[in-house]
Amino acid sequence: QNSGIASFTINDGDADITAVAAGAVTLSLADDGNGNGGTTSIGRLIDGTTDAITIAMSAAVVTTSIGVADEETIRINSADGALELTTGLTATDATAITITGDNTVDLGAVSAAALATVDVSGLTGAAGLVIESSTSAVAMTLNVNSATSGYTGTVTVTAGSGNDTLNGTANN
Repeated sequence: QNSGIASFTINDGDADITAVAAGAVTLSLADDGNGNGGTTSIGRLIDGTTDAITIAMSAAVVTTSIGVADEETIRINSADGALELTTGLTATDATAITITGDNTVDLGAVSAAALATVDVSGLTGAAGLVIESSTSAVAMTLNVNSATSGYTGTVTVTAGSGNDTLNGTANN
């Protein structure tokens, strides 16, 4: 299957494109262990309007940044490891980010002017989230896990200039 990936850049990190199905891409990350961060970016040959990527960690990853500028939907799975981006996520076309798993995700500064939905209702246990998306100019909806699920994590979100909505409970 042709993924439509025009460029795949890794600077001091371990990343692999592990699956391509119907134009959706899975990016697997593993920390290279040298402690000095790095960058990973993916660019589409043809920038569509429904491009999607899943980012999954095989272990805890601390890296500088991830660039997925052409993706409208970003799914992050932290089931096998935490993710910390010290600089942030470049997601120019992103309208939705969904995060699942039981490890903390710190996206740092997210550059996404049309980010309308952040769904972290799939976080479990004490997994936390930090996202700073002050560049979003649209109304953002944040869906957080409910207290009845046993979720005890802390979610910290800085939103942009839109009229935002938070769906969740007080312990979140």
